[in-house]
Parts: sequence; structure tokens; C-alpha cells
Amino acid sequence: MAQKIAIAIATFRRSEMLSKALASLEKLQLPAEYKAACFLCDNDPDKSAEAIFQNFANKLPFPIKYFHEKDRGIVPARNRLLNEANKIGATYLAFFDDDEQVHPDWLKNLIATARNYQAEAVSGQVCYSLPENCPTWLKKKNFYGGERPKTGTFVKSASTNNVLINLDFLKKHDLRFNMIFSMSGGSDSFLFREVRKNGGAIISCREAIAFESVPESRATEEWILNRAFKNGYTEIKRSLVRRGRIHAISVLIGYGLWLQLCNLFGRLRYPFADYSYKVFNRRRLKKIKGMLHAINGKDYEEYRTIHGS
Repeated sequence: MAQKIAIAIATFRRSEMLSKALASLEKLQLPAEYKAACFLCDNDPDKSAEAIFQNFANKLPFPIKYFHEKDRGIVPARNRLLNEANKIGATYLAFFDDDEQVHPDWLKNLIATARNYQAEAVSGQVCYSLPENCPTWLKKKNFYGGERPKTGTFVKSASTNNVLINLDFLKKHDLRFNMIFSMSGGSDSFLFREVRKNGGAIISCREAIAFESVPESRATEEWILNRAFKNGYTEIKRSLVRRGRIHAISVLIGYGLWLQLCNLFGRLRYPFADYSYKVFNRRRLKKIKGMLHAINGKDYEEYRTIHGS
């Protein structure tokens, strides 16, 4: 009997990007022994993605299903997709973002890597392209995500922007996306650290490629520094949830001091450095601020802001 795989997309008011994401699935290749379905979860109270779903209802080489999740936040949407995939008895759940497009061999390569390396999760490669009118300095450093390690390499975590998950493993260990991260982000990295904690292997796959066009609103110094703040915030929040306040404070002190030292030494290069290096270095201080924000119990809601359309 063919195994089932669910392709999952959570979306919120990005109709144009979502259309491109779904269009990329029209040429998707599947291994012969698998049956696929695409699950689209709309988190918009106005159900803005429903019309997009209807437009693609008969265009994909497999069924597409639409779900509306009324509870606001990325975590309710992701958990809804988990629930629906489990209802159909899917073996795997493959996530990618609504602002991405996938290569025709994306899913075949994820599945092949999972089988070849007995992986509970497989993390794919995201290739970013910048807007034509972005600042020149932005092109000189990779601010969005580097190349994944060689295929077959064990990695510490993964992101739902390109990942395959073994649902049987999640059910066995009662793992879900944690509601604490619903608006801040970081629920995916927290989940995959829990996968590793429970003995699961997360493997890199360079050949499972998704493409993302960076919108103009993200091609700015402000966004880059805010993302560093968010990363610092979720770093401490994960520590608070997993191991408590004392451990989180120790992470803040140790990691924070290291970032501060790196920033200070980095400033010595300022007279000879270009602007991209200075922005890269300033991210370290911004990350410390995010860590302090979290340890003081303050909220941060990255998912209140929509980037792209």
C-alpha cells in the first residue's frame, strides 16, 4: 500500500506569494510508492486564501485541501496542519512557507534522504534572491541563511520553511508546536530540538531546494537587526521553557558576554570595513537586547507584521 505524505503550507494574507507557492507544486515529482496531498491552512479571519485554494483545486497533480484556523498565530496554524495530516494517516509531513517556491524534485529528495539516513526530520536548502533595488551592502554578506551542510550531515535543528517530519515519531513522543511561541516565532526550532532530545535524527539535504524572493520590507537594515533581536529573544525563551530561569540566566550571561566581546573586537575593524560588516556586527548587540527582553518576561510578537503580499 502506498504511503501518504502531506505537504503543508500555513498562510496569512499573502495571496500573491501563495499563488506562486502553489503554482510551484504543479510540476512536483513524487516517488512511485507515495501518495501526496497539499494542506493549506489559512490563519486570516477574512479567509483571504480561500479564493487562491479554489483557483488551484484542479491544477495540482494531487488533492489540495483548505482549512481555516480561527485562532491567531503561527502555532495554531502549524498544529492544525499536524492534526489534519494525522487524520489521513500520513507518514510524513513536508512544510514550506507561503512566500517560497519549491523545485520539482524537492519532495523526492527529502524522502530519499529520510529513507537513506533513517532520519526523523530532513532539513532542506532555501535559496534567497534579493530585490533588484536593494542596497549594495546587502549583497556583500549573507543575512538570510547560508548553504546547508552536505547531504547526510546531522544538524541541530530545522525550520518549517523547508522540512520533512516523520509523524509517527512526533506521535510516539507526543510532540507538537509549543503555543508559547505562537506570536514570537521560534516554535519550529524548539520542536526540532525536542526531536533531538528524544533521540531523533535531523539530517541535512542540499538537493531539496526551496526558493524565496526577499520582499523589499525585509531588504533593510531595520529588518535585519529586528531579526537578530527576535533570535536572541527566542534563544532565551527556549531556555526558559526547557530548563528554567536559572539555566536561561546562565545562557544570557555566557552567550551574551561572548556576543559583546565579538562586537567589541569587530568594532576595531570599522575604519577598514564596509557597511555590510558594520550591520553584521551590530546584530550581535541587537541579539543581546532580545535576550534581555525575554529574561525580563516581556512579550515580542514578530508575527503581527506581514511581509510581502
